[in-house]
Amino acid sequence: MSYQPFPPDSGMPNYSQAQQTPRMAGYPQAQQDPRMTGYPQQFDPRMQGYAQQPAQAIADGYVDVVKDDNQGRINSLYWCINVIKFLFGLLEVILGLRFILRLLAANSYSSFVAILYGVSYPFVALFQGIFRDPSFSNGSVIEATTLIAMIVYALVAWGAIVFAKIVLAPSLSGSRRITTTRNNHYS
Repeated sequence: MSYQPFPPDSGMPNYSQAQQTPRMAGYPQAQQDPRMTGYPQQFDPRMQGYAQQPAQAIADGYVDVVKDDNQGRINSLYWCINVIKFLFGLLEVILGLRFILRLLAANSYSSFVAILYGVSYPFVALFQGIFRDPSFSNGSVIEATTLIAMIVYALVAWGAIVFAKIVLAPSLSGSRRITTTRNNHYS
């Protein structure tokens, strides 16, 4: 049997129909993906992870339910990391805009600027007084407190992601349960 990634050449002297993958008795025939021509059916990536069941069990309505505990933990970890990245990324963007607007001496009476300063102030207020913010004659300010806040919040986000990876790490034992149940789609 050939496991080459392209269809065998029928003009080859060793080619025979016997090299084709035979249909397994008692198992339903899955549709062959035209992109998978030449691959044996057991290597079809669409079929990996699915338990092949006898035709009689499918006809009677029994199905195998596979519960993988590690997959649930990995899904929770993925969701948790994405939420952390989104929230801290949004905070970094707000603080970055505050830094740029203060550096360019934006008019604080403008609605957008006033809202941005109001939203970002609680996050920057923790770090005020650490360094003196140098200002220029045109009113622009290099806010060191905002830069320090951005660095500290980036470190907090990194720590939260590492903590989530530790807490939600998949177990090394890797339990997987398969339960056969009756499928009630036809009742």
